[in-house]
Amino acid sequence: KGLWMWNKPVELVPGCPCLLIDSEGLGSSARTQSCDMQIFSLCVLLSSCLVYNSIGAIDEQALDDLNLVLHLAEHIHVRSGTTTNGAKDLAQHLPSLIWVLRDFFLRLVDGNGQPITGNQYLENALQSEPGNADKNKIRNVIKDLFQQRECVTLARPVADEAQLQVVQNLPYDSLRPQFRSQVEVFIQKVSATVRPKELCGTPLTGPTLLGLATEYCKAINNSAVPTIQSAWTSAVK
Repeated sequence: KGLWMWNKPVELVPGCPCLLIDSEGLGSSARTQSCDMQIFSLCVLLSSCLVYNSIGAIDEQALDDLNLVLHLAEHIHVRSGTTTNGAKDLAQHLPSLIWVLRDFFLRLVDGNGQPITGNQYLENALQSEPGNADKNKIRNVIKDLFQQRECVTLARPVADEAQLQVVQNLPYDSLRPQFRSQVEVFIQKVSATVRPKELCGTPLTGPTLLGLATEYCKAINNSAVPTIQSAWTSAVK
């Protein structure tokens, strides 16, 4: 439970070894929202590129599922002695966001039926809607905190329902061509987006990342709020 980290770096970009971190799904009925918040906070604190995936279109339910971002500023402080963060202050320490829409079934077109990109679809979905203050608050926080953001859509990997149940056992070449081409686009976006994790203008080394993770986990386990600059000070000692 929690986070899993690959035991060997993967070189997605030449000269930039990447550590892949996987999170258990959020919103489980077996956990509290507080536990979800801790997992989500740790993900954004340790990552330079955050891949968030959901099923289907970006609708009101999809936005509601991402309501954790509303409380992110309360659960992560940039410096000690503060109770709130300005969005711009916190945003500079957060990763870029790639929102992956799995089993996406809609045509990517605008109101006039003209083709649009996944990124345009995301920006349209984050536009405020009159009379929808609660969801607009989530939209605005996503835009404020994740200022570098992209969207990738993935069709169902197979059409047959029986094959879908065992899709992890199927050869990659047997999956739908549309899905495979979209996966290639996704890999290209990750490769173009990923960058060395930095803090206070300094790229992290392996020992420094370990030190930060230790400090963040220590704060979370003690029911305290992780403080970025304090953790950085302790990690580089």
